[in-house]
Amino acid sequence: MITLRPMTDSEYQRVQEAIFEDYARDLANVNSTPMEEGRKAAARQTAQLLPDGMATKGHYFWRIVNDNGDAVGDLWVQVESEKARAFIYFIGIDEPYRGHGYSRAAMLALESTVKPLGAKYVDLNVFGDNTVAVRLYESLGYKPTAMNMRKEI
Repeated sequence: MITLRPMTDSEYQRVQEAIFEDYARDLANVNSTPMEEGRKAAARQTAQLLPDGMATKGHYFWRIVNDNGDAVGDLWVQVESEKARAFIYFIGIDEPYRGHGYSRAAMLALESTVKPLGAKYVDLNVFGDNTVAVRLYESLGYKPTAMNMRKEI
């Protein structure tokens, strides 16, 4: 149903900008801080994770492509073979293609792609208010390994 195609440099630049803003917004929301603080935290983390950008060792950036050859989304994964794991930093399906099973197909394609790279596990983080993603991951067999909780008072 889909294939994972390596991103081009221009695709990488586009997706990194979009991921950065989304992640900064999520950090600001979860930490109850201004957006500018979220951007600073996201910039620090991005610089640590990707010192060499798309060429950073162990990081893979793919376009999710359907059977018609249309690029329908993006996937960023780090494979740490010494830990036997792959970590999903980002998966996103473009708006017009949502609701057609592409996320599920990409997650399954990812498993067969990272296994030969030494991964026995796939880990990810998801913000608790992203119920659509939580349901998808649970339906694919993902289990919580840690949980942050908050109560507004």
